[in-house]
Amino acid sequence: MKTHMIEANLTTEIVTIGPEEAQANLDARKIRRPVKPSKVQKYIRSIKNGTWNFSNGEVLQFDGMGRMLNGSHRMTAIVLGNIRAQFLVVRGVPEEAFHTMDQGSGRSKSDVLAIEGFPYYREIGAVVRNLHLFDSARGTFTMKIDIDNSEVLEFAISRRERLVAAAELSVMGGGNRPAPKGILGTFYYLAEKCDPERFPDFADRLITGLSSDPNDPAFKLRQKLSSLKFGNNGRHIADLFPYFVFAWNKFYNEEPLTVWRVPEQIQMKGAPKTNWL
Repeated sequence: MKTHMIEANLTTEIVTIGPEEAQANLDARKIRRPVKPSKVQKYIRSIKNGTWNFSNGEVLQFDGMGRMLNGSHRMTAIVLGNIRAQFLVVRGVPEEAFHTMDQGSGRSKSDVLAIEGFPYYREIGAVVRNLHLFDSARGTFTMKIDIDNSEVLEFAISRRERLVAAAELSVMGGGNRPAPKGILGTFYYLAEKCDPERFPDFADRLITGLSSDPNDPAFKLRQKLSSLKFGNNGRHIADLFPYFVFAWNKFYNEEPLTVWRVPEQIQMKGAPKTNWL
């Protein structure tokens, strides 16, 4: 097992922080975590009713330039509650340590992407997980896999432009989207790599549902998806993706889609032999 050592010159102290100091910490953040109102209110109640103790919570961490690396919820609670509280503060934490913090329960994959400045961070988080699943199962979604925050971030940064473009398409159509955004974004990412010149035409017809040909593959795919159930008790991406691939292959071969006869094993037309993702 490899261990990555991060050199640091750390100092610790117990500090009482009030609204002005908390707001200054929030303003000086380099990395910004989405704040959940329910969690902020939980901190406010804890501090006001006297159950808060600096040993109850995570250490408040600052980098070598004095920028806060964590603690957005606690500082927001101090500001909104107009209260003061003590915190155990560690200064001089290397910024690269931030992305491996809280992997057990604190930060979700979308949190880490949002902090890094990604738009559509929820959609991109879902797409990245699906892509890792797809790659690990060699072109299907049949395996169970979990990836940690540092892997998500590394993958997303190296493919930022394509992921953002796929996520942006996935949110188009509002409530009339034919499938969940994470599944749509995954397909858009893969199909664009198969045929970047023709893909926009397929995506446009899938999003809008506009076509003069009743056997147009994108139009038929939209109809098919609209007839299927989604949600927590609905269909998994492993169930849905063969329909995407079948329709895409018809489009790629310039064939009409007249009957849904999806084979058990199906590969996307135009897929590169290597460097799939």
